[in-house]
Amino acid sequence: MKVLSRSIFVIFPVALILAVAMVMHSALIAQAYSVPEATTSTSTQIQSFGDFPNGLAPALAKALQDELPAAYHLKKRGDNFWADNPAHGMRFTFTQAGPQVQSRNGAWKWSITLTGWGYAGAVETVPAAQLKAKVGRLAYLRGLSLTEWYLNTNWGLEQGFILNHRPSTIGAQHSDLVLELALSGTLQAQLKDEDTSTVSVQVLLLCNSTGQALARYTGLYAYDANGKTLPARLALAGDTLRILVDDRTARYPITIDPWIQQANLTASDGEAQDLFGFSVGISEDTVVAGVLYADIGSNPDQGSAYVFEKPGDGWANMTQTAKLTASDGEADDRFGFSVAISGDTIVAGALGDPVTDAGSAYVFEKPGGGWADMTHTAKLTASDGAFSDYFGESVAISGDTVVVGADFDDDQGESSGSAYVFE
Repeated sequence: MKVLSRSIFVIFPVALILAVAMVMHSALIAQAYSVPEATTSTSTQIQSFGDFPNGLAPALAKALQDELPAAYHLKKRGDNFWADNPAHGMRFTFTQAGPQVQSRNGAWKWSITLTGWGYAGAVETVPAAQLKAKVGRLAYLRGLSLTEWYLNTNWGLEQGFILNHRPSTIGAQHSDLVLELALSGTLQAQLKDEDTSTVSVQVLLLCNSTGQALARYTGLYAYDANGKTLPARLALAGDTLRILVDDRTARYPITIDPWIQQANLTASDGEAQDLFGFSVGISEDTVVAGVLYADIGSNPDQGSAYVFEKPGDGWANMTQTAKLTASDGEADDRFGFSVAISGDTIVAGALGDPVTDAGSAYVFEKPGGGWADMTHTAKLTASDGAFSDYFGESVAISGDTVVVGADFDDDQGESSGSAYVFE
């Protein structure tokens, strides 16, 4: 059975990004601090989320979730939770009502509170929340209908909303889906349009008393479970921000991912339910995206990976530079479940290869003439691989060294797991 990948919301130095998973994303804020260099091999020379192509930032933030430094972990204080964000000089406090954001120097504070959801003309109050924290992630559990969550990373604060189904209150026929958010604090909101190099986007500027913009909430991009883009927009009325989405033809869950869209990477031969971007990696100006459910020839769910190289004039909407596949691929291999890149070498995991699910990983080296459609340079396997080890569920690469995870390996007991190093 195919599963849907999750999406996210992130706050970073140039803009704060909110994402709604299952699902919706909306944008939040961030001060103009410099973005820290990534702490993993996922990224090397990214200076801000504006340097990422559209849709990549959420996947990368998710990848950082299990490697959060202790400085970003949540702490409990009474009924609330709080966390520092050293990279951006911010502190977040999560109360029963919602998150509060403030600068560490006390110069400003601001909060955004989810108050209502439904359809235009029939918005109802959101259910009361139960707070649940784990490491750097805080979730507001609002019954079975809606979950609001946040993830604190060195890239910023990620925010997401998970809608498990359509709201029950349907107002006027063909009205927009609405999320209502109450704004408060010392910053004043101004909604405006900004032109980027390719598109015009809505931006909610958060300004101090002199009109200086200290943060921004920006860039709505909405799509449904089939990957179809949905019309979405922001509306500001006093201290109430509304996210409006046309979901009439949408298949739930839907995702609203607000941030400044610089580029949209797609597969020229993509199909519904491929799960393009289930895994991603980036090194310098090259991006690799895994597509674990891609059908190759007559083999369903064999999987593939796509390589994108940044054009000389910057990222733009584009299809792949090259497509990577396994020459010995079979149905249900799920090649591309994991991908990683370092310089001119890419490694991709195929946890379902062979049919026993022992798993394998494939190495690709950039040809002298540049990336092109190709099959693997080398295949990596475990000498003691066994049924359902899922070797290849995770991969990493640095220089000439590759490590491959097999989390269901029974070497030290049932599903004790192991990792294999290749040089």
